[in-house]
Amino acid sequence: ATSAEALASVKGELEDRFGNLPNEAVTLFEVSELRIAARDLGIDGIVQKPSSLEIRFLQNTPLSPARLVQLPQERAGLRFKPGPPFTLIVERQAYESSGPLRYLRDLLGSLH
Repeated sequence: ATSAEALASVKGELEDRFGNLPNEAVTLFEVSELRIAARDLGIDGIVQKPSSLEIRFLQNTPLSPARLVQLPQERAGLRFKPGPPFTLIVERQAYESSGPLRYLRDLLGSLH
């Protein structure tokens, strides 16, 4: 699936045919949703390190550098590293309680 709508359709079809999805399948869909959202925001990659997450942006990201600089002022545990590539660094304590997938879904949702 190349869009959030297409992914939701696939998920709905699987649930209709097989009922509740196992946790592994739910996680797979969550990761796929994040990949689609990241692509739409011009994110080149998200790297999980032992003490942080690094969100690296393409040079042609639709987000303004000013927005990326402002974001750490709004969220604790987040730092901006000027590029190239522009990078947001999320300290582990910022996402530890909710987990990296939920934290990223919320963060990327706030950037749309």
